[in-house]
Amino acid sequence: MVKVIISLGITLICTNLFALDLGVGPESIFTDSSNDSKTRYAKLEELFDSAQSNAATMNDLMGWHAGRCYAELAPETPAASMLVGDVIIPTENHGPLFPAENSRKFVLVAPDQEVSEDFFDHMTEEEEDNIQASIEENRLLWDTNDPIEENGSLVTEYHPTIVPEHLPEEYHRTRVYAVKKSGRYLVVALQRLEDYEERGTSNANMYCYHFKKVR
Repeated sequence: MVKVIISLGITLICTNLFALDLGVGPESIFTDSSNDSKTRYAKLEELFDSAQSNAATMNDLMGWHAGRCYAELAPETPAASMLVGDVIIPTENHGPLFPAENSRKFVLVAPDQEVSEDFFDHMTEEEEDNIQASIEENRLLWDTNDPIEENGSLVTEYHPTIVPEHLPEEYHRTRVYAVKKSGRYLVVALQRLEDYEERGTSNANMYCYHFKKVR
């Protein structure tokens, strides 16, 4: 049974780098690159920075959006990704002086085991139910700041609080997600907090694009 984890980093833990067919989604972005020296990672960075890309809104992000991610360290290798926006209902009750308020947040999720890069594109009903249960069970997925518009992107931070022991120290770091909308694509820059503070979304640890709303 496939569950999901927070999509944290530059190590593609959900992907076998040597066994994948490099399916990349819509050809309108990525055409034959045999005479083009730019990697898909570099092309996504250009798309993210282009004048035609504007800050996404939470209305854009609500639901499940399947896509691909490309890491700085593996710029031609696609990894399955899903951008999830949802209404989060607080579980704490602080009494009448501090009434609870629902919030809308978003995260990137990735499979917790090796799957094909197009896994989220065509899930079965059973797989969707399993992933929904996994998201609801794992409240840590939503340990993010409320999204704000910053530097032309919709930005949030993810603060890992409990990280599985088998994952390296890299996965304990706070991450920044910055999302823009370019036409029908939701383009994400994933950056360590310290790198974001130094150079914004330039040379991000990972760029992703999401092109299919699956739920």
